[in-house]
Amino acid sequence: MPTRSKIDQQQQEAMVATILKSLLESQTLREVIKSAVDDAIESSVDRISRNMDILEGRIHDLECKLETSETE
Repeated sequence: MPTRSKIDQQQQEAMVATILKSLLESQTLREVIKSAVDDAIESSVDRISRNMDILEGRIHDLECKLETSETE
């Protein structure tokens, strides 16, 4: 029959193992969340960049029309 100190040690080791497992899982969860957030930010930046390109093209077109109307 195991001694009391042996049982306490086994319980402590089990708690440490549980804590380490929990930390590992939370680290993985954090990495998944970080990756999802990074992807969302990247997607938003890409969308904003495309919209800016479109707006710059429209501004250029309007400037050309303005120059044409001023010379007429």
